[in-house]
Amino acid sequence: SKYYYGEAQPGTDHRAPIALTIKLLESLNYSPLVIEVLRSAYINLREKFTKRLPIEVLGGNILTVTDIFCDMVDLDSHLTLDRFDAMKRKYRDLVGKLFLSEVVEAFIAMIQEELLSISALEKFSQVLLYGTDPLQLAGTEQRIKAAGFRTVAEDSLDVFIDLCKRSNPDIIILHESSGPGAAKQLIETLIQRGVAVDTIPTYLLTDGALATQMSSLLEVGIEDIIPADDNLNILLVKMKKIQARIEEKARERTELVQQQGASGSLADMSLIDLLQALGPSRKTVKLTVTSDRQKLTLFLDQGSIVHAESGGLTGPEAVYAALGWTKGHWKTQSVLPESIPEPNTFSPNESILMEGCRRLDEMSRTQV
Repeated sequence: SKYYYGEAQPGTDHRAPIALTIKLLESLNYSPLVIEVLRSAYINLREKFTKRLPIEVLGGNILTVTDIFCDMVDLDSHLTLDRFDAMKRKYRDLVGKLFLSEVVEAFIAMIQEELLSISALEKFSQVLLYGTDPLQLAGTEQRIKAAGFRTVAEDSLDVFIDLCKRSNPDIIILHESSGPGAAKQLIETLIQRGVAVDTIPTYLLTDGALATQMSSLLEVGIEDIIPADDNLNILLVKMKKIQARIEEKARERTELVQQQGASGSLADMSLIDLLQALGPSRKTVKLTVTSDRQKLTLFLDQGSIVHAESGGLTGPEAVYAALGWTKGHWKTQSVLPESIPEPNTFSPNESILMEGCRRLDEMSRTQV
């Protein structure tokens, strides 16, 4: 609209381009509802919308939250968790004035899940923390973050469990100082609700006087129990060793995948891991994945997916369907560029993985 009306000068008034858009759409007899949604963007809520949410106000607020986010984020660089934490505080400070609480919390949850499931794939340093004491939790988080780890802290057990199951963190930190009984109940709840404390390195921080009384929890898979009132250097040393161990295993898997004629099991290396390893290798290969009676055939040209088919599905849809396979086998085979079938996939690998993860997430929600 700015360019249509010849008013393309940059400025800080976010409502100006929206007003131009309204002007243009009204001249085209556009839907009144859409126009009212646009008019509701950036309005001062004055804390009056607490129970009833008119559709135009809700839509306008979603537009406001999204517009500000796009304005604050550099599209040419990754959004770090530190930067996101700062943005999250800004959003919540303006709830009731510029933002509706329902919109802000849903938007924060959506972005947080994307950060954990996609950006966390680049380095094995994602740590999730849980505790009911916000001050204690914040202190531990700052120490861990200062050591180079990327952290997300939650004081809601339900939210914490949901994030654990969706993001598959590298390390879990639990704060529990109420006593052995409360600690045991916490661990049992996590296990019952699907958090794999026996496979994800999990540390329990508690009062020094209680640590020895909780040693039985080591039998269920807890990595270690550490006095929270001691210097956290011991914890950080252990976390660094785990990080190095995870990264070494990842390098070994990547080297295996990049070998000519490599093969393996989906239980050891998922399709997501495979594609992340093959992409940077820039190899031209055929990847065949089988699971029960299902089969996915992928062709990658210099690391990029260019052709995919599985059953009656082709292109990205074939990849989406196979991302959820947990059992089966895979095999790579070097091919010449001229032997690749006609391309039917044109999106970057990262976009396909992100959309696939989103669909898996939606599927897990409906199955709960």
